[in-house]
Amino acid sequence: MKFGIQAKLFMSFSSLLAMALAMVFLSLMALDSRRAAKDLDKTEHNIRGMIVNKGRQLVLNGSIAMRSLAEENSISTIREIIASTVDGDSDIVYGVFMDPESKPWAVRDRQGFYQDIDLRNPLRDSMSLWAAAGQSLQQRSRVDDGTEILEFAIPVRNGEDRLGTIRFGLTTKSMHEAFKSEEEHSREVRGQTTLLFLLVAVFAFLIALGASTFVAARMTRPITILNESASRIAGGDYEEQVPVVGKDEIGVLAHSFESMRLKIKDYMHNLQALVEMKVRQIRDILENIEQGLFTFNLDLTVNEDASRKAAEVLGLPNLAGLTLTDLLRLTPRQEDLFRDWIDIVRIAPKTQRWRKLSRLAPLQEIRIENGNGDEARYVVLEYQKILDKHGGISRIMVLARDVTETRKTERRLQEERILHEKTVKTVLGISSHPPETITQFARDTEERMQAMGKGLDAISMAPEGERHALAVAIFKDCHTIKGNAGAFGFDALAVAAEHMEALLQASISEPGDWEKRAQPAQKLLETMIRESGDIDEVFLILAGKSGETTVRLAESKVARIRQMAEAIGDRSLDPELASLVASCRRISHRSFLSLSTKYRDLVENAASKAGKQVEFLVSPPELEMDHQTLARIDEALVHLFRNAVAHGIESPAEGARGKKGKGKIEFNCSVGRDGSHVFSIEDNGPGIDVALLSAKAVKNGLISETALAAMSDQEKLGLVFSPGLSTSSVSDSLSGRGLGMAIAADCVRASGGKIILESWPGQGTRFTILTPV
Repeated sequence: MKFGIQAKLFMSFSSLLAMALAMVFLSLMALDSRRAAKDLDKTEHNIRGMIVNKGRQLVLNGSIAMRSLAEENSISTIREIIASTVDGDSDIVYGVFMDPESKPWAVRDRQGFYQDIDLRNPLRDSMSLWAAAGQSLQQRSRVDDGTEILEFAIPVRNGEDRLGTIRFGLTTKSMHEAFKSEEEHSREVRGQTTLLFLLVAVFAFLIALGASTFVAARMTRPITILNESASRIAGGDYEEQVPVVGKDEIGVLAHSFESMRLKIKDYMHNLQALVEMKVRQIRDILENIEQGLFTFNLDLTVNEDASRKAAEVLGLPNLAGLTLTDLLRLTPRQEDLFRDWIDIVRIAPKTQRWRKLSRLAPLQEIRIENGNGDEARYVVLEYQKILDKHGGISRIMVLARDVTETRKTERRLQEERILHEKTVKTVLGISSHPPETITQFARDTEERMQAMGKGLDAISMAPEGERHALAVAIFKDCHTIKGNAGAFGFDALAVAAEHMEALLQASISEPGDWEKRAQPAQKLLETMIRESGDIDEVFLILAGKSGETTVRLAESKVARIRQMAEAIGDRSLDPELASLVASCRRISHRSFLSLSTKYRDLVENAASKAGKQVEFLVSPPELEMDHQTLARIDEALVHLFRNAVAHGIESPAEGARGKKGKGKIEFNCSVGRDGSHVFSIEDNGPGIDVALLSAKAVKNGLISETALAAMSDQEKLGLVFSPGLSTSSVSDSLSGRGLGMAIAADCVRASGGKIILESWPGQGTRFTILTPV
């Protein structure tokens, strides 16, 4: 809408007058409103105070009146008093007297709160509970169906004895009616004042209109001529000269307009050529740049000014008509996150560096699947702001770079690094242990994995009732493989076994879901077999690919020598020959210290993973024995040492509090006259909590409370060998499955031996294994 000088003058005069009148009017209305508000507040305060005083006096008087009546159980009199009190005052909506058990002796209700109550039962509504809980006079306010109710309650006492509670509810209806009447009167007065002011304002406006029309008529003509010339220039017509009328300020303005017309006319002749040249340069850049470059607006629409490479990098035929959601394959959640990010960058660029803001973008890299089966491509996105003339963000530019080949190279390097680390650990594990020990591990692992394979085949075909036992058997073999692999530092095999162990644990807990776990279990077993094969391959390379373990002689030759010595027996021989035969019998014997290397490594590795410090002691280190002596109970030893680290070695902080220092695990051996061996594993930990162990056994259903009460402390300690029982609250690579001790006991019994457990609270635990000759 266009305004002439006359209209502008009129608007100026009328605006000044309107502002003056408005200031006067607002001042008067503010004073009047303030006075009216004070009057209304005072009225409301006075009425509310009267109601509150009335309610407080009601319950105070009632508590005094009801005291003797409640003691005498004068229920009828109490009801009459309550009824007469409520009926005699229109402000009272209900009255209630409750005994100490909240049973209503008297109820008078005009509001409908207690129309259907049973006088024989205690009141349990929120109002009654609030009143019964009070120890002195109390009040509160609530609104019911738009009506405010002020509630008052006080206990009726005789000394310390509570005889009941008296309650009254008063409505504020009368207060609101008086307040409404006062408010209507105030509005009526303000309306009269406003009408009078409007009449004065209209009269002043008519006077200003006449004065402004007369003054503007003398100035309209020259300005109208100048306005017509300006309109032609604004419309793109630069040919007609601007006429200069008069020498006053309007004439000077007309002369300036003419100078501006001539300059614009010259500039426009050159501007079109310049624009075409710049557009051509930008198009050439976008066509030849080797990066995907495009821009999008803050409403996620994509602009046409994109590089030719952008569609190729993003795997699209073209970008025409697409949104950012289409380009980047955004999910609804990602689209919402993008909009949230845009809201942030819209207000933050003046206070935050763009580098930080761009890192907050929800999508930094996208993975583009190829429908023809080729490997997916990876595209990295970089964001840059484009500012408008006011310094705000108008658009965002995106640079899309295809990094597929870089990702492939990084992945190959990562795989090679992992393979190298695994090979190094395998070599260190093999080279730090005697060859016969590695051979024994390989044979044992192969046998157990074969048993696991047969078990997995059998469990898939077995009836529902037989699967639990099969799963437990497979679990035990897997648990032992994990422990042995961890002892030698074969982490890849130990991790695969741990994953298999977790899957089997779930199958034992939920046997009905085996079908969905069968295929993952087979894949994990294949992984374990592959990792075991890799260990065998490294071992063969280190042993010269001969496949035969060597000490000083080939193992087969050592075995032959021992067989020959055993065949000669204890017949009468020359002392020197007898000494030779005895030496041949002990040709493969090794020191107890060297045979314990595997268990030392197991303890140290397990302690390191658990963040604990431990000292491993062997006694007597020089004692010689056949390695088969330990091989027969190796499975039990692995689980006992792992248990000692998990439960018998305390954290450094716990050890410091107990003034024990570093944890200790002692591996001792003694030999009987008959050639039997006694091995003991002892730690200096906190000992076994018999009470906690017993409680867990009862909770898991392993024993009844009656049977537990009849057991001795030593028999309760023996519960630690029960399958499925663990004092650990979590399952990890060391403990928590509850089968390690059961497997150890089964292994010792299978070898014909015996295992004894001793524990001393706060001092430690000792396992003793008695092996037969």
